[in-house]
Amino acid sequence: MMDRKVQRELVKSMLILIDTMRKIDWTIEEQRRSVLEILYAVEKQCEGNLSATRYAYYQDVIQGLLNIIATAPWGAMGAGDIIDACHLSQDILHSLIKALREEKEIKKEIVFLPYKASMWDSLESVWKAAVEDKEHCNAYVIPIPYYDRNPDGSFGMMHYEGLDFPADIPIINYLEYDFEMEHPDLIFVHNAYDRDNLATSVYPQFYSDNLRKWTTRLIYIPYFILEDRDYTNDEEAVKYFFGLISHQSMVNFDDIVVQSENLRQLYIEVLTRNSNTPNTERQVREYWSKKVKALGSPKLDKLNYMKHRECRIPKEWELRIEGKKVVLYNTSLNAALKNIDKLCGKMRSVFKQL
Repeated sequence: MMDRKVQRELVKSMLILIDTMRKIDWTIEEQRRSVLEILYAVEKQCEGNLSATRYAYYQDVIQGLLNIIATAPWGAMGAGDIIDACHLSQDILHSLIKALREEKEIKKEIVFLPYKASMWDSLESVWKAAVEDKEHCNAYVIPIPYYDRNPDGSFGMMHYEGLDFPADIPIINYLEYDFEMEHPDLIFVHNAYDRDNLATSVYPQFYSDNLRKWTTRLIYIPYFILEDRDYTNDEEAVKYFFGLISHQSMVNFDDIVVQSENLRQLYIEVLTRNSNTPNTERQVREYWSKKVKALGSPKLDKLNYMKHRECRIPKEWELRIEGKKVVLYNTSLNAALKNIDKLCGKMRSVFKQL
């Protein structure tokens, strides 16, 4: 399959060729040869990047054009005939450009936009699948900067963690990728909160309402996983998750990928209740039902991957925990932001009982 960049270059070459055809003296062999050389180069690129069937189409058209240019008696033709032949050649090139722009055998351009290296596992297995499918995909990892939030909501220190990713992941600097020009087919993110995030904020350029302008499909995969159970009759849980998964930015995503069908139903319920539209509840529910997909979580893929490999505790951890009781205590940032005193009191109570 053909890379998107090759496709663009070929289209650009043929547009230049059309302009060249208007300017050259067709009775001069050397000037005609320059046209032939460009056409040969286009044909060669099609041969090397497309299937035999698709190449055969371009080959037939280009060879027909080559024959016209190479064999026509340009020196014996009148000015009117030369103009007609030139217009015919340009029309053929326009048809080729249209075919190339609509070509189906173009690799998908897929961009992953993590902002914290520690959250990369929420996208990693999808990236690996795209990288392994070299025939159909070009995958790019482009870490984006983020800010700490001050207590008043303003931006604090800016962070960029592009250098903190595993060495085997090729990283592209966000300043070196032109999103508007490249317009990737898919963009994956693990941050959905845009302006609503109380702790951090990705660089505003990468808020979801901007990203959706730069891609055909914008996909959100949460950086977290939740308890997989039936939430249907758990009104308290539904109310709690309002603050976690119900944000205005959700409408900007074409797909919201969650870990299981239970979580899919929870998302649909919460997002339906929190929608402020004149549509009926049934219409809103259908809207979210199409967007939210239970396709699994890359974080669980990572856990399964690690189960089958020997994972050693870092040396610095071993030194810290040697001879001590080790407790894993999981907290929620959402709980801390709502009532830090209550959270700290709960932690003290738990640790006193250990």
